[in-house]
Amino acid sequence: MSDLNLSGRRVLVIDDQPFVRRSLVHILANLGAEEIAEAGDGDEALEILAAAAPAIDTVFCDLQMPGRDGIEVIRDLARLELDVGIVLISGEDQELLSAAANLAAEHGLRVLGNLPKPVTAEQVSALLQPMARGPRRGGGGPAVAVDAGDLRMAIEGGEIVPYYQPKIRMATRSLESVEALARWLHPEHGIISPGVFIPLAEENALIDEVTAVMLEQAQRQCSQWAAEDLSVQLAVNLSVDSLERLDLPEYLVGVTGEAGVPPSQVVLEVTESRLSDNPTALLDITTRLRLKRFELSIDDFGTGYSSLQQLQRLPFTELKVDQAFVTGAAEDEKARSILESSVDLARRLGMKIVVEGVESQADWDLVADLGCDLAQGYFIARPMPGEEVKGWLEQWRQRQT
Repeated sequence: MSDLNLSGRRVLVIDDQPFVRRSLVHILANLGAEEIAEAGDGDEALEILAAAAPAIDTVFCDLQMPGRDGIEVIRDLARLELDVGIVLISGEDQELLSAAANLAAEHGLRVLGNLPKPVTAEQVSALLQPMARGPRRGGGGPAVAVDAGDLRMAIEGGEIVPYYQPKIRMATRSLESVEALARWLHPEHGIISPGVFIPLAEENALIDEVTAVMLEQAQRQCSQWAAEDLSVQLAVNLSVDSLERLDLPEYLVGVTGEAGVPPSQVVLEVTESRLSDNPTALLDITTRLRLKRFELSIDDFGTGYSSLQQLQRLPFTELKVDQAFVTGAAEDEKARSILESSVDLARRLGMKIVVEGVESQADWDLVADLGCDLAQGYFIARPMPGEEVKGWLEQWRQRQT
């Protein structure tokens, strides 16, 4: 059937239809799941989740159930702050499934995907393939509890480090850029994702320190790569909070100069959903950053509420389409329409077009057909430590032959 192996995974299947539930349990057992629990409704599921030790890794949840339906289960999982991946299954139409998946993501849950009924072994295997590529780190049970004091110590102790995700030039299939993504290497909890500690940093006036650590380490890495004949553009995420510092352009010029990396080789990615917080300061600082020759990318495009206005006012050079409109867009007509419109808009504005969330061959083929400039996603590579990039690059080149 598949070489997927879910050894060590603990799964809960929630479905009120016994035949469907047992069929899914059989599929998961054949894929090697270590322990599979069953629940016929949401109330029973909550009891199992509360009592499970070790904790459940993954939940397969039907949407349409008597009593507590799947939407209520989503609400409960978020309330309990359980670190589980969720797969939604339903006989309802795909639009409703997608809406439920969006709701789960809004609640902060790890949405692994959604599956229409009847569920097949091939669908489950393809959906869970990323889980089998390595053990989970930094999780198990409730979400990791850290506070501002922990984060401050982590910054001072060198636990905040960049991982790098490649961006490929579609026309040549060559490596053009890497995005530096923050990771917290916690001595007890393993890798803590930025979704946990970046909001903590922003809420406690620590985001400038995190940004400084990321920039300085990433710049040194780029300098080292250049010495090894690997020249790439570097993309770094920049919090809108940092864009209120009037001395930010001078600071960034100093960091890049110390590392010997020209500003023109650096892309600063700013998330679109928060761009309206301080429009005057944003316009001031972004204009000066462009004068210093930094590239500016509007990140997660399509997820905010003032996209067109910001594109008109601010001097962005790159538009980065959010992965929600890329992953699976070949099969999702709505996502494809938004993707096509975003690409057309960027092209008309003379902006570089970057797409994230390229997870499959179908995603790759679609963005290639649309004429996108750069692509990133798990189909290309996962984020990795700097010392692994050159090895990955050799493997990528072999894939192209």
